[in-house]
Amino acid sequence: MRQLEGRVAIVTGAGRGIGQAVALRYAAEGARVVVNGRTAATIAETVQLITRQGGEAIAVTGDVGRSDVAERIAGTAADRWSRIDILVNNAAVIGPVEILGEEDVDQWMDTLRINVLGPFLMTRAVVPLMKTARRGKVIDVNSGANRGGGGNLLPYRVSKAALLRMTTTLAGQLAEFGIEVNAFDARATTDMVREMATWDDRDPALAARFRQRLQDGEPTPEQNAEVCLWLASDRSAGLTGRNIAWWMELSDLDRLKAQIIADPRALRMDMVEMPGVSRSPTAEAYEKRKASRP
Repeated sequence: MRQLEGRVAIVTGAGRGIGQAVALRYAAEGARVVVNGRTAATIAETVQLITRQGGEAIAVTGDVGRSDVAERIAGTAADRWSRIDILVNNAAVIGPVEILGEEDVDQWMDTLRINVLGPFLMTRAVVPLMKTARRGKVIDVNSGANRGGGGNLLPYRVSKAALLRMTTTLAGQLAEFGIEVNAFDARATTDMVREMATWDDRDPALAARFRQRLQDGEPTPEQNAEVCLWLASDRSAGLTGRNIAWWMELSDLDRLKAQIIADPRALRMDMVEMPGVSRSPTAEAYEKRKASRP
């Protein structure tokens, strides 16, 4: 049996990049998928790719930072399939990239609205059905930006740090209902990364760093989707409030899951290192490419 057979998943920001890769991977494993994004054409393409491979999907256009949109997305899943098993909070914007005193405050707040309030509104919208079922998976897509401090990505970094704290807090609130909430620390070559690599006029140090990441051959969105599949499947059952990184070897997580669950400090917040969890072949290859850099 496929790992997500018969389950219903909502993936936000699924018109491209990691969101699209996750939606396709979930569908291939038997999930019926609600595909969300702000651009109708891109999410329609994702739905088409899913249906071509024999899966079921429906597109819901809209900005997750609005409560009416979040309710409409969840309501579409409920009306169509009468259940919601998985929510992937992937939608995000980079926001303004400017030094203190020169930023657009409205854009600053819009970044927080989409990147932090959006996942909150989506989680709030899906939880009633999950509570009824006494089970559910919420996966908040994060990044190393929540820990770094370089460059002029202030609102984006703040939003990702806030999202990680929300992950752990909601995990505690929802545990009694069998709802597991975890963060996924992603790293991939996406359109956002390619765009930032051109920003020499806005943040030259940041642009140079992202160009180097592209040259090093970062993991693909599809390789990131494997970790999101693990978090959505029964393989991660019992794990909540943790931060799982893109580089982690999934067989090690399978083997050490009971130990991780028993240790309240393991893989919490920015503590993504843990003895016994090795790097996946994808991560090892990436590190070798970086090490061979001239």
